[in-house]
Amino acid sequence: MNILIVGGILVEVGIVIGGIYLINKSQKRKTRQPALSRKIIRNLKF
Repeated sequence: MNILIVGGILVEVGIVIGGIYLINKSQKRKTRQPALSRKIIRNLKF
């Protein structure tokens, strides 16, 4: 019985850690934008 309880706790901890990892990974992907070089910025026509 103790083995089932410990195993369940380990599975839940793994799910929580995986969820936090995926949330952090998706947030980084949204906020990151490629930097434009100064040459490209000077050549932009407004």
